[in-house]
Amino acid sequence: MPLQRLRRLNREKNIFLKKIKLNAKLFFLDKRKRSASPVLTDKMNIIVLCNGFGIGDAIVTTGLICSLHKQGHSVTLLCEKRTSFIFENSPSVSKVIIFEGLSALRNEYKVHYDLLIDINEKNHLSPLRFRIIKTLNPKVSMGINQNGYKIYDISVNYEEPQKHISCKHQKILENLGIINNNYAYALTIPEKIKSATAEFISALKPGKLVVINPYATEHARDMSAQQITEVSEYIQETLGQTVVFIGTPSQLEKIATPPGVKFPSPSFLHAAALIKAADLVISPDTSIVHLCKVYDKNLICLYNNKIFGCGNENNIVWGPGYDNALQILSPGKRIDEITSDTLCSAIKDIATQLGWTMPASQHVTLQADHFNTLATEKAVSRVE
Repeated sequence: MPLQRLRRLNREKNIFLKKIKLNAKLFFLDKRKRSASPVLTDKMNIIVLCNGFGIGDAIVTTGLICSLHKQGHSVTLLCEKRTSFIFENSPSVSKVIIFEGLSALRNEYKVHYDLLIDINEKNHLSPLRFRIIKTLNPKVSMGINQNGYKIYDISVNYEEPQKHISCKHQKILENLGIINNNYAYALTIPEKIKSATAEFISALKPGKLVVINPYATEHARDMSAQQITEVSEYIQETLGQTVVFIGTPSQLEKIATPPGVKFPSPSFLHAAALIKAADLVISPDTSIVHLCKVYDKNLICLYNNKIFGCGNENNIVWGPGYDNALQILSPGKRIDEITSDTLCSAIKDIATQLGWTMPASQHVTLQADHFNTLATEKAVSRVE
């Protein structure tokens, strides 16, 4: 039997065993008595489970939170420290609980919740979420595709592998009697961070600001050194505009030769403030893609035809989902398979549409060395 077939069979066996183990755990945890007739009122104290989320997930969820808040509900978020900054400054959020374990949750947060919303579908974190639901003991609990589990009073049926992820959140709203045809994300940036980023921008030469985020959480979605060099040279030397790179300190170190300025942002919110001021953003990372939708930015986003779950198309489900975004798809499984000519052509088209003036050659230098003191070892978290 060929080695490749053995490996495939072993992978299939491991996946099957994981499913069996997960189902067994959920069977023993599913002991909560379901409400005979769930009652949802006009004004509720709602908690949304966002633990296990990445930054991109958190940004998309802000649309759900804002919609609930506008309806008059009080919204509490349960999340991890790495995504708490997305919610902590939001006027739509009544309280943020940073999840640090069940014991802390059990001891410190004995609050009555009218409704708990679990946005995640069944996955490896389901046993933990079952335990959280039992600990919080809400009056009504709502899940996605959770039919058959007593721990959920309401299960929202949603199977849309070719619709944007925000449609799932809108389906939750519909089940609560809320119709929102303008589902919009939101992010609040503290004034201190806005001021620090404005100081950095003020030191740049005049011109259009193009922000490039070359790297993602998966190596297959990273831009290549050649793409980074050729695209940044085209923007600065041919179009005569300013290029600023964003990323973690370790990612920025990898950008050695291309023209442009590295933005030493100590947090994701600093990068968000920079993107808010940008004229164009280029990124293969979906957290930045969703951030760009917050500000309706001109965006070129790079995708690699990934399929996940039960046939979900990543290019659609986690795509940009707004008109000012141009999505470029790789011919294969890697972003670096997109040619630099394709990228430069897309940039030229957008520059022409926006009426940019294009001097023959112009180089941008950074006059804000003092801003480098803001750089820290804190990585700008990137998730799908």
